[in-house]
Amino acid sequence: MKSSLTIAALASLCVICPANADDTTNELILVCEGAFRGDFKDKGAGGMIIESDGSMTSARGATSRYREIPTVAQFEMRGGSARLNLPQPPTCSICKGEKGWRDVRELSVDPDRITGKIRYGMFSATEFEIDRRTGIMTSRNGFTGVCEAIDLSKRKF
Repeated sequence: MKSSLTIAALASLCVICPANADDTTNELILVCEGAFRGDFKDKGAGGMIIESDGSMTSARGATSRYREIPTVAQFEMRGGSARLNLPQPPTCSICKGEKGWRDVRELSVDPDRITGKIRYGMFSATEFEIDRRTGIMTSRNGFTGVCEAIDLSKRKF
């Protein structure tokens, strides 16, 4: 009787504790559909007046409104390092041409969340958080999306 209780106790421990308790060594691929939310420029106009004496006066104006711009982010984590493909926010004028995957810095993985930072360029960066219970990703640059894990053992087509 005592040996069967010991075996049952060991079996229950194997169910509770995964074989590899360190999440950062596992492979995780996420696709996060969402949007940038913010106050984005809508329209702009400018003009110049040239006086008869040759002096010039110019003016510019713009309107903006709060809206959402749909986009998709991708996250990959393998062997303790991660990378993120989060499109640049439309308000980042110094990010032009900076596209694609970025290495995640200050990666932190725990049972409830994944956090880190990425840089868009020399002067632009953002922090992000992925809630592992809800699948919601948020970033300081205005992106919010819902992530789905991708099973790479199955083909989409």
